[in-house]
Amino acid sequence: MQLNPGFSILHGWLAASLAKLGQLDEARVAGARLLTLDPGFTINRWCAAVGFSPHIKDVMTDIGLALACRSRSSHKSFFIFASIALALMAARRLNNAIVAWTDLLDLATYAWLASVMWVPVVAAWTLAWNRWCQRPWRSIDVSVVVLAVAGIIGAVIHSASLTSVSRLGSIALFIVMGARIVRSGPMRILALVTLASILAALFGGELLDPIGVPGIWFPFGIGVSRTPYVYAIAIPLLAFWIVRTLTSRENASRGDAAMLRS
Repeated sequence: MQLNPGFSILHGWLAASLAKLGQLDEARVAGARLLTLDPGFTINRWCAAVGFSPHIKDVMTDIGLALACRSRSSHKSFFIFASIALALMAARRLNNAIVAWTDLLDLATYAWLASVMWVPVVAAWTLAWNRWCQRPWRSIDVSVVVLAVAGIIGAVIHSASLTSVSRLGSIALFIVMGARIVRSGPMRILALVTLASILAALFGGELLDPIGVPGIWFPFGIGVSRTPYVYAIAIPLLAFWIVRTLTSRENASRGDAAMLRS
């Protein structure tokens, strides 16, 4: 709540927790703050908005596309790690649906999973992008492992500083890989745009908050986080990019064949 006081549902969770503890006056204050931020809030509407994750289907489509194209691409290791990252992204969003629609998760477990699950997602994407250029850097792989361990420890011991170090360090690695793509990576523009969209989805708090992009939007009067909107850009873009890798390789193969014939 300190990082994003405008995120209305956090005040709802606080109100519910305080009420369960019998602190009714404090719960009313938190509930009033929730309604100030989101006057039309209802429990049913929130469950529908949070639990409904249509882009999970799109993520799974990208996974199937990546796996299907892997054997025909010159970036096989990239597609393996990208598929793992996409599956973990879908699991993170599925976590929202489970807590909203079922009683399988309590809020404490949901909050703990949310604080930890970003770590393997970021690690998988970093490992994937390190393999987009033909020679992955071992130093980046080692840094990924170190930052992932730091992120998990930070989540377990509730250390905001350690978590921040892990996240900022991961952003730095993405910047390094972006520079590698600019220097020598294939399909530079499309790869950089795709990398930027994934980076925005993973690090909205660090990258989008400072430039004033709202954390919660209210289409049709329903508060929805910006993450699904970023995914709505990143996931189709990633699918298009996967297909383009095949087209690029086929064109290169035709060029090599033409040179041999000549």
